[in-house]
Formats: sequence, structure tokens, C-alpha cells
Amino acid sequence: MRRLGRPATIGACALAVALVAVAAYSAAGGGRRAEIAAGRALYAAHCASCHGADLEGQPEWQRTLPSGRMPAPPHDASGHTDYG
Repeated sequence: MRRLGRPATIGACALAVALVAVAAYSAAGGGRRAEIAAGRALYAAHCASCHGADLEGQPEWQRTLPSGRMPAPPHDASGHTDYG
């Protein structure tokens, strides 16, 4: 599988989390099942490996890695990054 660049990865994760958030919001009203399923699949394929299946982020996400990069932060239920 081709890896996405950082901006594309961030965009894909944001979209997926937003679609999952829409799923939670829409669940009571029936929602758009195809969009919800697509968002879940997109998040699972491109985001969950770093941000976690339950939006929890990577351990010690606030600490800079030896490479100079930051671990993936958690997301809140609305799909926004939760900098706690």
C-alpha cells in the first residue's frame, strides 16, 4: 500500500474522524449508513494505526521522539485533536 504524505495523512484522518463523529450524531436519526461505513473504513485504514481504534492516540504523545517528530495525539468525539 502506498503511504500518504503528512498533509494527506492529516487530511484523511480529519475526514475519517469527522465522518465517525457524524455517525455518532446521526445514529439516533438513522443517518447516512454508507457515509458512516466509509468514514469508519477510511479511519481504520489510514488513521487507527497511529491514533488508535478508540481515538486514544499514541502513548506519551506529548513528548518529542528522538527523530524530532511527535507521536499521534488523541482525538475527541467531535473529531478534533485533543491536546488535553
